[in-house]
Formats: sequence, C-alpha cells, structure tokens
Amino acid sequence: FFDDEIKAITDVAKKYDVKVAAHSHPTASAHQVLGYGVSSIEHGSFIDEAAMDIMIRDGVYYVPTVAVMDLLETVLEEGDRPAEMLAHDQSFYDNNPPNIFKAYQRGVKIATGTDAGVVPHGKNYREVERFVELGMTNADALKAGTINSADLIDKSDELGTIEVGKIADIIAVSGNPLTEIKDIENIVFVMKDGRVYKD
Repeated sequence: FFDDEIKAITDVAKKYDVKVAAHSHPTASAHQVLGYGVSSIEHGSFIDEAAMDIMIRDGVYYVPTVAVMDLLETVLEEGDRPAEMLAHDQSFYDNNPPNIFKAYQRGVKIATGTDAGVVPHGKNYREVERFVELGMTNADALKAGTINSADLIDKSDELGTIEVGKIADIIAVSGNPLTEIKDIENIVFVMKDGRVYKD
C-alpha cells in the first residue's frame, strides 16, 4: 500500500470506531503502518526493536499468528512447493519465533489470532501452546489468548475474564495449564453464553 492509501484506511476506520489490523511481514511495512494508528500488527515476522518500541509506546498489539507454524512445518517437510515459496516459508519459520520472544521480553502486548480465517476448529489452543514453546510463561500465554485478545477487539467488558456481568463463555480442563500448558487440551466442561454444552 501507498502511504495515502494507509492513511485513508485508518482515517475511515477511526471515523467509524473500527480497529485496523495490519498484515505485515517486513520491517519496513511495520514501520510504515505504525505511523497511521493501526491497532495490531499481524505476523510481524521481521519487526525490529524500533518497531517494537513504537508498539509499546502506542499500545499496538502483536498478533504473531503462531498456529501457522504447525502448517509450515508440514509444508517444509514435504517440500512440494516452488523453491521461491519454500525459501520464503523457511525465512518466516526461522525469523518469526525469535522475534516473538524478543517482543515478549520487551513488553509488547501480544494476542492470539490469525488474519487468515480460522485454524481447524478446536485447534486454536495451539497458539497458546506455541507461545510457551517460544519462551512465554504459561500464565502470560493464557493471558494472550484470553485477556489480551478480548482487549484487542475492545470486548474486555464482555470477555477475557470470568466476572459477574460478563458473557459466560467458560471451559474447564483436567489438570493445571499454569504448570503444564498442554493441559488446555483436556477439556472436561464447556459453557457458552451461560449454557452448559459439555459436563
């Protein structure tokens, strides 16, 4: 995008109180969009420390889309794509994890999500597990998938924590994900909007 296009997008979004998520892999594109008040950087594979500092200053979220790493592992193992695409995928696979950990250490707000639709239904927990694999504490990874994600979409008054007056979308698991993150896979109870679907 050209600067005037980005400005037009963000200006209209502000007028209608709509968030702008920027699909941004390269360092230059992250810097370009950060100057226009985006709410989040999606992917951010090559963001640098200067971009991270701007994100911290302006409260911009980082949504690294780490669930795609599972898919990339399969793609890279199979190797059945054109060489140029495989090189791009390998570069993303090699650079994204260290950047995520660096952003986390610096204090960038991180949320779970993807800009490419949804991962297979029921597998979105992999985002949280991947964050732990990349060095986040279990508590911070869980926060990224709940509190932070709700905050990013301006739904903190409805979602993200279990509180009186909020939408009762709740799961319970067998085990303790604060000590073993993979316990989030062991779902034993599901409540959606106050109605129990699994008990």
